[in-house]
Amino acid sequence: MSTNTFTLGPVYAAYVTLAPTKDFNISVGQVYSTEGYESSTDWNNPNIIDSPLYYVENSSSRGVAATYTQGPVSATLTYGDGFDSGVFNVIQGLISYSPDAANSVSVYGTANVGRTGPNTFAYGGGTTGSGYSSYNAAYVNSNMIGVYYSYTKGAVTLVPEVQYVYAKVDHQIGIDKFTSNFGAELIGDYQFAKTPWSVGGQVVYYSNNGPQAWYLNAHSAGIGIGVTPTWQQGNIFARGEVGLLHLTSVGTGPAFGSSGTDRNQVIGLLEAGVVF
Repeated sequence: MSTNTFTLGPVYAAYVTLAPTKDFNISVGQVYSTEGYESSTDWNNPNIIDSPLYYVENSSSRGVAATYTQGPVSATLTYGDGFDSGVFNVIQGLISYSPDAANSVSVYGTANVGRTGPNTFAYGGGTTGSGYSSYNAAYVNSNMIGVYYSYTKGAVTLVPEVQYVYAKVDHQIGIDKFTSNFGAELIGDYQFAKTPWSVGGQVVYYSNNGPQAWYLNAHSAGIGIGVTPTWQQGNIFARGEVGLLHLTSVGTGPAFGSSGTDRNQVIGLLEAGVVF
């Protein structure tokens, strides 16, 4: 919702795709991330509010992405600059197996094969030399592994996911201790038959380990829940979400509320638009 978040301003991704065969294609430009279930969807994610898992993922980056599909197996490999850092040293991979229309399992991972220094562009910065802005050295030098499973039965879709991201010690760029983040979530969606209504939901847990504030405070942990009813008629849609985040561990820094001592935060959001 912020026009200066990404390199291309309000444009989330923009790339050119060549498909030399029906099984293989290659894209160049601002390409989508392969990290996580939420990164694989746009407005039609069952929830409006992104989870703590999505917060620590790449959303899109400049680079090259190649995809090969053979029967029920699909594999994508991306080489790019990670968090729009301008430093091309990040490899992302995704392998999905879909034996039928109801079931699909995906394994994804990221390897940082170089070093991204402290004076580079990152999401929310805007100019080279602005530092990490809202992202620290651990983000743009991180490695990740995760898996999610999608199950669809009639009007119901369920997606459990677990994810682990970490950054190794590198004193040269200020990572003096090993640091990591663990997240787990269950996303669901239900489409009411013969109506324009559906309802999505999520339950999520996260935990920061080490001195970096991957999500909220360093050393913090929490659980959250959200419910998102959606109405769509033709090309027009409207939806709202209400959620609750409870910190099981406040960590290093303030919690919620004016005094910074409240462990609970209620979140609400409304959204409407046109699909074309």
